[in-house]
Amino acid sequence: ITICDGGNATFTAISDGGVGSPQFQWQYKDPDSGWEDIFGATLSTFNTGPLSEGDYVYRVTVSQVSGCDVASDSIDIAVLGDPQASIVSDVTEVCSGGSVNFTSTVTGGTGTTNYQWQFSVDNVSFGNLTNATNNTLTVNPPGLGTYYYRLLVSQVSGCRDTSNVIPITQVN
Repeated sequence: ITICDGGNATFTAISDGGVGSPQFQWQYKDPDSGWEDIFGATLSTFNTGPLSEGDYVYRVTVSQVSGCDVASDSIDIAVLGDPQASIVSDVTEVCSGGSVNFTSTVTGGTGTTNYQWQFSVDNVSFGNLTNATNNTLTVNPPGLGTYYYRLLVSQVSGCRDTSNVIPITQVN
């Protein structure tokens, strides 16, 4: 399983066969000391809670009153770092008919990065700019006033980030 930094995973154990009611105990594999019980994790469903970047291994043990005990296969979780996106523009004020060039920098994360530039008139509600899916953007603001631009990046892992916002003012 692969998730992004701050994500969590939920697992459900299904016990089939044996005699008596199953008792569940979820475990985490400590790299130094091996399998350790997770305190309070005794239901058939377990949620990891938010995980930070790194690798994690979990399993569940199932016990029955008849003395039958079994451990599940381990579940490996790779928690990937989120990408970090930032943008700069060549100007912050432009005359009517002029253009603004934006460039982006994306660091961290894993896999191919997808780009979607966004635009707002109020710096609150942003919408996607049509055909603006490269790491750079050149725009002509739509009229007099101040407009806000930002970049949304996502990666094939599902991790994402939203860049800083740059206000651009068009004057006469």
